[in-house]
Amino acid sequence: MRYRSMFVALAVAMAWGCGGEEEAAPAGGGAASGAASGATGASEPAAPAAPQVVPQVCMGDRHTCVMRSTGEVFCAGLNLDGELGDGTAQTRWGWVPVAGLSGATQIACGSGHACAITARGVSCWGQNGAGELGAGHQNVTHVPVEVQGLNDATQLALGNSFSCARRASGAVSCWGDGANGRLGNGATNASSSPVAVTGLTDAAEVSAGRAHACARKNDGSVTCWGAGSSGQLGQGGDRPRDSNVPVAAQGVAGATHVAAGGNHSCAITGASVTCWGQNRYGQSGAAEGDVTVPAPVAGLTGATQLALGE
Repeated sequence: MRYRSMFVALAVAMAWGCGGEEEAAPAGGGAASGAASGATGASEPAAPAAPQVVPQVCMGDRHTCVMRSTGEVFCAGLNLDGELGDGTAQTRWGWVPVAGLSGATQIACGSGHACAITARGVSCWGQNGAGELGAGHQNVTHVPVEVQGLNDATQLALGNSFSCARRASGAVSCWGDGANGRLGNGATNASSSPVAVTGLTDAAEVSAGRAHACARKNDGSVTCWGAGSSGQLGQGGDRPRDSNVPVAAQGVAGATHVAAGGNHSCAITGASVTCWGQNRYGQSGAAEGDVTVPAPVAGLTGATQLALGE
């Protein structure tokens, strides 16, 4: 998003560098005391390892959130509409914990809100003028609220006043502002609870831009919906337009990663990167002019990850 004044390096240090105290070794210099370990001489089977939680950082327009490997989430920055989720409207220059949130496994930030996946489902906090928190209302809230009916999310993608989630089945649901068709459900009205993206049942990944979203499908093709006047949906044509249902990004095949930016999109396809959409400042990698049909970025090979801005 446009206004990103927090330092990522600080956020990464926060996510990785704050561990607790080490547990003391059992007394006696070796095996733990007790009948179970001493009676038979055989050691107990090791308990299965807990799933690893990878620390994450996400940034909105004027707020930043980090998730520790413990599943705790901390945020800093502008907080007028509860973007930090700490129960106040006080802007913070230092990190504060998101109130009542624990066990997070993934976080994502939109322009003025944020969400996290937990064992209970998905919780969101921050701006809610279009229902982008998914709680069934558009009331202001400064603490996390649960997204209605969404307990199987595997990935989150947040944009400008809307949110999307990939579900375990491969379906994608979105909620919030429906302008430009950014919810992908065949309408343009807002929804304060999740609605299914039309016809999308085999998504492997989803990414949200300012007012559009794209999904990489299991077969490596890419489909996009929402704002399209700059060609960011990749549907081609002399007069690209919005779409409130997914449309195929022309010619994109074998994609292994997709990302949506402000008004452009990119995908890793084989050894190359393919981009489409607004190109006013060269952000789609073309010489000049918007790119309405996805095209490879010249001279860029071997990319493994994408990050798109405004």
